[in-house]
Amino acid sequence: MSTPRLAAWFWPLVESLGTDADVMASRFRAMPLQRLLAFRRQYDRARGKVNPIYRADFVIGARDCSEDHADDFAAWVVSRGRAFWGEVRRHPSKCWQFLGEFEPVEFEAMSRRPDFIAGSVFHERFGENIVSVLYHPEFVAKERQRAAEPGRAAPGAAPDPAT
Repeated sequence: MSTPRLAAWFWPLVESLGTDADVMASRFRAMPLQRLLAFRRQYDRARGKVNPIYRADFVIGARDCSEDHADDFAAWVVSRGRAFWGEVRRHPSKCWQFLGEFEPVEFEAMSRRPDFIAGSVFHERFGENIVSVLYHPEFVAKERQRAAEPGRAAPGAAPDPAT
């Protein structure tokens, strides 16, 4: 089991975010563009290491674990900090227990996912989808080019009645 390369600032930031969505959004709004992108990339890397879908050694028992459920679980694990994330990674045979701990808080916790809030703030500030910018830059470049064409309104903008 390899340890992902995460920036030194990543875990202290995650652990300082807490569970208040407004506080998280405020923190993310204060970040420069590159730091916000780096945060999401680091979060995704950490999440991938505790996602039951990607870990054949994770024992989930008779639980139904769809891709969405597994992704939500992994995001929740990361949001709880480095120590808990490490605990889940080191004990794949206990994954079913960790899933059991997650399931009662699943719906409520999803509205406070740091990766989702970072993405929402990114869209609010820069008008683009953070996942597309990070992982599909060719689509973003094409969309930016189309938006720059004369006579095209910016995404979400009302057409100019004068044209």
